[in-house]
Amino acid sequence: MSTNYIENQVKRISRNRIVLFLLLAAYFSIFVFGAFFGDEDAVIVELLPVGGVPMTIFLLLAIYNMVISKHYTKSKTFKKLGRLGPDSAETVNIEVSREVETAGYIMNRLVFGERWICVEGAFSANVYPCEWLLWAYTLITSTNTGKYYRIVFAFRNGKQVKYKARNQETCTEVLTVAYQKYPHIMIGYSEELSRQYFNEVQTARMRKMN
Repeated sequence: MSTNYIENQVKRISRNRIVLFLLLAAYFSIFVFGAFFGDEDAVIVELLPVGGVPMTIFLLLAIYNMVISKHYTKSKTFKKLGRLGPDSAETVNIEVSREVETAGYIMNRLVFGERWICVEGAFSANVYPCEWLLWAYTLITSTNTGKYYRIVFAFRNGKQVKYKARNQETCTEVLTVAYQKYPHIMIGYSEELSRQYFNEVQTARMRKMN
């Protein structure tokens, strides 16, 4: 596999999106076929827009992602790197790629490097400087089907990225490693930590404006 981190991520994300959009297009094609094979003109008028318009949109989105997967520098994921500091997106990508190769993944889709943090999702790849990480905590959502665990990584620019975890033990392990790697961050959730985080975000924004 290529050591170009963002290129690999754009291909992965585009592949996931293409599958999703094709599945959605296939679903709405049912309405299109229903319109054409309907017995009454009223059925055609009613069903064709319902199925045809979203089906066309999802097909176009699938095609767009096919193109983006071959031209990663045009993607939003790549362009975001240029807004993380004074270095160009290409320079950041080279640094991140080297760090991912050196540090490796501490967990599936999660990299804690010396300068960069990478948190990957099914349809996203989030890259931030380590010093931007201010706070990390476990988020547990309870539903009728069970409990779902997420780790929230909160950054200086106000962005909060959620990482899907298997269970409470995984959350504890990741947070422990995160604190060992970055002892400057706040760990765990409380109203006081929440206020402190948002105060620091506001302070960072004020400094940037000045």
